[in-house]
Amino acid sequence: MFNEISASDYLNGREGFSATLDARSPGEYAASNIPKAINFCAMTDEERADIGRLYARTPFAARALGASYICKNLAERLNGLEKLFTPADRLAIYCARGGMRSSSIAVVLAHIGYRIWRIRGGFKAYRNEILRYFANLPPFRFIALDGPTGSGKSDLIRALSWSVDLEALANHKGSAFGEIAGAQPKTAKFENELQYELARFAPAAPVAIEAESKSIGRVIVPPKLHDAIQKGLRVYIETPMEDRVDRVVREYGAIDLAFFDAAAARIAPHIPRKALTAAREAFIGRDLRKCAYLLLSEYYDKVYRKAERYDAIVKFDNMQNALAQLETIRERFGAR
Repeated sequence: MFNEISASDYLNGREGFSATLDARSPGEYAASNIPKAINFCAMTDEERADIGRLYARTPFAARALGASYICKNLAERLNGLEKLFTPADRLAIYCARGGMRSSSIAVVLAHIGYRIWRIRGGFKAYRNEILRYFANLPPFRFIALDGPTGSGKSDLIRALSWSVDLEALANHKGSAFGEIAGAQPKTAKFENELQYELARFAPAAPVAIEAESKSIGRVIVPPKLHDAIQKGLRVYIETPMEDRVDRVVREYGAIDLAFFDAAAARIAPHIPRKALTAAREAFIGRDLRKCAYLLLSEYYDKVYRKAERYDAIVKFDNMQNALAQLETIRERFGAR
């Protein structure tokens, strides 16, 4: 028989599992999942919809049909399973609420000889633990990198091992032109991945993070985390305008005119019409440096609000020097 584990115990001991299996449908998995989980679906999205429609009329028949779908799909997934996992592996499994889908797969895998733990309450219980985590956030000591658009905050965050990249998790650059990498994740998925990243650090550890607003595009930063970031050590990244222009061209130069126009429409009320028109003409003419300069000087630098105080300033003349300055700040902050 399979074992069971609470969502809380799983969250605190997930490193002890070789893999986590998500028994939900591909659509459910894509919307939000436990980080690093493997979709081992008991039913397809279409089969799950069939069950839902039938259950409203005849619950028993729906359960019978669901069992047949699970058996069919599991039979397909068992082929070659020994190449993925061995009996020595510890496997966790979950479905939406810890019901028929995860228990059916867990029974079969356990009888084969796999060591498997089903998460009680399934993904719903896991999500409750994530919400509880952010409601009782550990006392991290955030080093919040602040600075104008193009200053390289994200580059520094990515280069540090002791950082959390909020913009990468939100799949957004945090500006009117920020949705250049495609659709953003649902807030639940963002929170799951964010908790996974934060869990790498011990409580009270210094953590570098970007000083974001309460939202990154359409994704909401958990309120207590946002408050903790605002109360953290604030570091201003000071970067020459030429380097900022270069960075903006590298990051945004591949966008097309339709994307440019859609983003420009959002900032139109906050930038002189003449400047926006000139920026658009420069973009069409592929003078991207002029376009970037106009947007930085006439929009971003005018609407960007500097904090009332900064605890440190990092001069970002080159990556090596900037990282060295941040490491020194970390050492001093950690020693307090």
